[in-house]
Amino acid sequence: LPVTVPVFWGLSLNFYFSFSGSCTYPGNKRALENIPLIPNDNLLIETDAPDLAPFDHYRQQCLPEYLLITSRFIADQKKIEEEYLKEITTANFNRLRQ
Repeated sequence: LPVTVPVFWGLSLNFYFSFSGSCTYPGNKRALENIPLIPNDNLLIETDAPDLAPFDHYRQQCLPEYLLITSRFIADQKKIEEEYLKEITTANFNRLRQ
């Protein structure tokens, strides 16, 4: 897959890329194209509570526990185990806040 210009630019600066529940919306082609391109070391997930709940909860208040829906979706897009995604995003978060 070709890397989009914003992703390429962000990766060249070693940015982190964080995805919220909005990435689960069927029409969010940008997320679908970019999730597989983000190296694991640059990936984060977020709740974005109280806004932008995952598609399963469209037009509802976003709750922190919906992060599991988002992480499952991202793991599927990256073709990795959800538990592994939790490990890498936790390590990335800890590295970021150092």
